[in-house]
Amino acid sequence: MNATTAVFRARLGAALRALPSELQDGAAISGRPADVPARAARRRARRGIRHVAADLELARPGLALMMQLRARLFHDALRAAAVRGFQAVVILGGAFDRARMRRLRRLRLPVVVIDHPAVLAHAALDRHADGRVRLASTDFGAGAWHELQAQTRIARAGATFFLVESVSMWGDAAALSSCLRAVAAAAPGSEILLNVLESATVDRARQVTDVDAKRFAAAAPTFGISRARLMNEIVTAGLVPLRGFDSGEVQTAYLGIDDLLVREAYAWARVAGGTDAANSRSQPLTLRDLIAAAPNRSADQRPRVVRLRADLRLHDDGDTRVRAVLPVTALRGCGQTFARRESAVIRRLDGATTTADLATLLRHHGDGDVETRLTRVVDALATAGFLDDADEPSSLGATAARAFAAITGSDPVLARDGARALAPFATNPAAAHLRARLRNVGRLLLEREGDVAVLAARATTADDEARAIAQTASRFLRATARLIRVRFAGRVLIDVTSSRRGMPVTMVAAAEPHTLVHIPQPSYSPALLSHELTHVLAMCASRWLSEGLAVWAQRLIAPGQCFPDDVGTENAVPGEQPLEQRLLADTRFVRDGSDDARRAYREAAAFVEWLVRRSGVAAFTRFFAAFGVHGDVDIAAACVAADVPSLAALEREWRRSW
Repeated sequence: MNATTAVFRARLGAALRALPSELQDGAAISGRPADVPARAARRRARRGIRHVAADLELARPGLALMMQLRARLFHDALRAAAVRGFQAVVILGGAFDRARMRRLRRLRLPVVVIDHPAVLAHAALDRHADGRVRLASTDFGAGAWHELQAQTRIARAGATFFLVESVSMWGDAAALSSCLRAVAAAAPGSEILLNVLESATVDRARQVTDVDAKRFAAAAPTFGISRARLMNEIVTAGLVPLRGFDSGEVQTAYLGIDDLLVREAYAWARVAGGTDAANSRSQPLTLRDLIAAAPNRSADQRPRVVRLRADLRLHDDGDTRVRAVLPVTALRGCGQTFARRESAVIRRLDGATTTADLATLLRHHGDGDVETRLTRVVDALATAGFLDDADEPSSLGATAARAFAAITGSDPVLARDGARALAPFATNPAAAHLRARLRNVGRLLLEREGDVAVLAARATTADDEARAIAQTASRFLRATARLIRVRFAGRVLIDVTSSRRGMPVTMVAAAEPHTLVHIPQPSYSPALLSHELTHVLAMCASRWLSEGLAVWAQRLIAPGQCFPDDVGTENAVPGEQPLEQRLLADTRFVRDGSDDARRAYREAAAFVEWLVRRSGVAAFTRFFAAFGVHGDVDIAAACVAADVPSLAALEREWRRSW
């Protein structure tokens, strides 16, 4: 990689990380007027980079957020390195990130920062170097690793944490393999965290037509790799994989949602040998395990008196894991999976009314440390929303109410306390999402209408607009519930705080404290809101049926220009794909604006409309419900509901209707 490309990549990355997003203040990048010609020239250059960054964000919504989430992940991983007992840190790439460089001096670990010579010179980073943080340069070409080892003496410096940022941007497949082999030769217990663009992302980048985007695509992403291939590379190098994930999981960890259209793969691996408390457990490590200690949900109190919700169903199919489904409406449920060893304890919890009763049960069945065991099971169930407290209707109700009060009153102290109180429930996406929003309490507003709450940003949404959304959502919920004949007794949080364009996300699996509907404010429309609220009321294991029902309902409740009817309104005649394959394994449901995806949504909606006309809404509801929530599909029951002898007969009748 030449000097021009290296500096361009570094500056563009910094500009993208500074764009407004959920992790930023939302203010545009600005600076004070330049008072000398040289400074003015530099400012004009920076404005050019900002323009390229903004165009890239428009072309690929979420690119800036993806990079900001990566920076947050890397920061937390570095901060945890000292706590987890590493002796040194080596960072490859990312030296242009001056905020990170400032934080490195507080790590209290020896740090080596490696980047292209031109990047180090352009960023004037010498002032960051001291006895603790050292700088090393390489062009990441052939022989670079041997040169770096000679410069930094990192091979046997003790357990070292390696952070390798954006291999795709400055290297190639050979550089990745060389990097992994070099880390494998480091001290036992050393670990590496790296990110690489996924192959599909690189392919899309090469197809863009925007001039500035093409410049980026030509200069930066040189190669991509699938997650499966990345893990194979790690194993081939002799490293022990700890965790493979993508940018969507990072977003979920910090914001409780996953709506990124741009993806990159991550891998976390370890050199064999050494000891690490985090790796002593038998269960797979989560992202939170690696970047922070898991919170103790009962650190300050004994387990509460709890009982299983009366409508919780446990499904034990004889496998190693047991599924639990909590019905929310006639057409929707929330699911959670437990290890078999937990199931017996979960069953015995039912009917117990005091902590003493629970302790007696656990002692009687020889479950070891009663207090620890009880705490763990209660935590798992409470986090999943499957427990009622003896004194309040929801295990998260009081905490959520306190957090909402903080948002409404713009009370920073109450917000801080509310965020801290929500921390134990970080695995609940709705709670994690609310906690992230509390960080910006002064810029948020909350409106309510019955069981609907609307969270909005004051910078982009006026009070009357938020109120209108709340009233509209409440009206749509009632109308859709009447349309499909279900009863909804839950609560919904509509989040329109994001100022960037992106796809909506309905957190159907997080019914406590609210079902979360996340719609970026620029993408909001009544039709889109109606679509997502239909998912709140009705979801099943068939993506085809679920999306078809949502499109059919949005057309009736709030017709308008909205995907899939944003371009034309005609329904394509279905192809030769069998109906069973459509119902159970249609892979076209990616709302990326493509004609193929749009056609899939329209075909599904046309089928729903036809079946409702043929059999009536009540029969369709029974047909829909027979597809279950988490894959427990009963095709025979579905056919009985539709009053046909078989799915093949239903398909023949459907195709004759065209």
